[in-house]
Amino acid sequence: MSTTTMPRRGKRLQARRRSELLTKRAAVGAQWADRMSHGFASGRLLQEMATLELTLMEGWPHLSERWVSEWIIADVRRIHGGPEAQMPGCGYCALAQK
Repeated sequence: MSTTTMPRRGKRLQARRRSELLTKRAAVGAQWADRMSHGFASGRLLQEMATLELTLMEGWPHLSERWVSEWIIADVRRIHGGPEAQMPGCGYCALAQK
């Protein structure tokens, strides 16, 4: 159904679904980067992240190019390393400080 004929309720549901998927992608991306930064296996998270990304790109192809750039930048900024590196919000860094 085209967006010009989609009822308002359908548009709201679609917008909410997109928002939920983007929020989940951000959370999974942060978990993946934290696990990678501390040398833990992260294959399951990478698979989940790819599934979320494909779902988003199939549902909203006109936004996918912008999102891919944003996802890459966010994931790279989240990766941290070295003994002195501490990432706010990283559960593994918090455990290491104790």
